[in-house]
Amino acid sequence: MEKQNKIKELPLTSMILAALFTALMIVGAYISIPFVNNVPFVLANFFVWLSGLILGPIWGGISVLLYLILGALGLPVFAGARGGLAVFIGPEGPGPTSGFLLGYLLSAIIIGLLADRQGKSIIRNFLAMLAGFIVTYAVGIPIYSIASGNHDYLAIVVSFTWILVGDGIKIVAAVAITKALSKFTKMHWGVISTPEGKKR
Repeated sequence: MEKQNKIKELPLTSMILAALFTALMIVGAYISIPFVNNVPFVLANFFVWLSGLILGPIWGGISVLLYLILGALGLPVFAGARGGLAVFIGPEGPGPTSGFLLGYLLSAIIIGLLADRQGKSIIRNFLAMLAGFIVTYAVGIPIYSIASGNHDYLAIVVSFTWILVGDGIKIVAAVAITKALSKFTKMHWGVISTPEGKKR
């Protein structure tokens, strides 16, 4: 009976947490510092990566997908209070931040697949976050290059130096937060993992 109750609670709890992280991404996008060539420093990717770390690949991915859908529908949820399909693609091709936004989705899924969601392994979670970070920029920089007309990848990376440093700090913070929450997740993660209490 208890196992059946956990199964019933699973979708609702996971949906609530996914929606919460989507809201945090929106708030994070509004905490924006203009930087190089229309690519701002934001906190949205911090919550994207944290969603994969805590919610796992499925619900972390769903939370990011919901964020992207809301933006594509025209809600001003992206940095600079922007929204709409024009953020992703315009008459002249992809938008400068579109690759990073798409990279968000992939990075959350990859982090969720690699991470220790209970926060016990700091090294594993750091490597998972690092993989998500690499994926975000591996998708974002080539599309940014196309959108900006700047095909000097090294120059682009150098121009992003301070954003990259900030993202490094976000990675460390996310791993630390997950570790700090490990006692909480140990008590409650059974609700959003398998009925046997095993993480997915």
